[in-house]
Amino acid sequence: MKIQSPHKNFELIIDEGRMRDRLQREFGKISGRDISISKLYVTRVFPRKDGGLTIQYELYPRKSGSPGTEKMILCGHLLAPGGPWPDYVGNSGYDCIILDDVRLIIPIFPFDPRLKSLKRLTRFGKKSDISGSLRAILGADVELAGCEVLGYRMEKRCVLRYTVNAQNGSFTRKKVVVKAFHSSRFDKAVRILSELEKKGFNYNSPDGITIPRILRSDGELTAIFMEDIPGLSLHFLMDKAIFSQGCSAGGRALLKLHGIDTVDLKIYTISDELGNLRKLLELISNMYPEFADSFKSRFSDLSREIPEGSSKTVLSHRDFFDKQFLYSENRSALLDCDNAALADPALDAGNFIAHLILRRIQHPDCAVNIDRGIDAFIKSYDNSDRDFPERTMWWIRAALLRLSALYLLRPRWRHIGPELLTQPLDDLGKQLSGGAYDK
Repeated sequence: MKIQSPHKNFELIIDEGRMRDRLQREFGKISGRDISISKLYVTRVFPRKDGGLTIQYELYPRKSGSPGTEKMILCGHLLAPGGPWPDYVGNSGYDCIILDDVRLIIPIFPFDPRLKSLKRLTRFGKKSDISGSLRAILGADVELAGCEVLGYRMEKRCVLRYTVNAQNGSFTRKKVVVKAFHSSRFDKAVRILSELEKKGFNYNSPDGITIPRILRSDGELTAIFMEDIPGLSLHFLMDKAIFSQGCSAGGRALLKLHGIDTVDLKIYTISDELGNLRKLLELISNMYPEFADSFKSRFSDLSREIPEGSSKTVLSHRDFFDKQFLYSENRSALLDCDNAALADPALDAGNFIAHLILRRIQHPDCAVNIDRGIDAFIKSYDNSDRDFPERTMWWIRAALLRLSALYLLRPRWRHIGPELLTQPLDDLGKQLSGGAYDK
């Protein structure tokens, strides 16, 4: 694939070998000692509203003389072609790696230009903010035994898991998860999660379908402390016999979410989806012109084939896919509900199915199990709306088009981007309409 010259820096900064060597040198300059990075991966790439890109790196550094490696997540900000350098660059000292020749800024975790509380959430000691919060939650003296980054989206949110030694007469080891938000997102997240707890998703719900239990919300740290739920996401069960059971539970969880009384949230419509898709496809088409005609054709089809049937809006997760649902026989949990909106229920169903189609391409050895999971999900999400199948197919096609564009940005998976656009969907349409599953 040839990239247009205004975006030529992108290919340089997603070259995993090149960036491993480059960051190894940069960390060595900062620390004043030799640092070896055994592995580096580009795990995710996100388009930014300013026309640039956020690149997520997963790396495994080893300090000189230290055994083993430890996972580290960093996010880089690739400036838009011709875009200005952000103000924080000149004031961050050693908090950033600045590669001016490729116009890339990498804040060194836990520094984040907009998630101001991250440094406080990773600063430990008896008098630190985090120690005080954990003492209040656990009702005991605490000593931090470990901190793991579970997820990080630069300038938006970060999820950490603490392992804590708690001492209150006896010694116990506890795990607590904390999710930090940008200040503009915190209040909405607390409101949505509190509402879900009140309306049947509490940790002891009789049907076992829950969200993580809220232990404490801290407005000063703009962070929510939650229980660490044992279990695996559906993503890690694709090769297991229980995968279809998990997908069935996912369908029931979605029905339960969509049945909650309306809350005061923004409505997300097909017009919103088309607007977001148009911006994404324009960016990727400018970067990789050989895909422009294909994207334009698929987008025109979507715009022309908007379903005529209408639906009442429901509480929609808006990012429901296999990694957002933890499953076990006794308890399951919806994750990351803080991006919820009011929308057509077909949005969530379509997004979930589209991601399983993606997984089927990524993991062909699990294809039969994944097909069974799709069928189990469709049967458990028993929507009586007669226009629901047609609307779900529209959202599946929209999600596959979005995923196709996004995966062109991921070096290890970009080869599947075009394949996502050519998936046969006729049998899936029959399944959604109540047809037999014959695989």
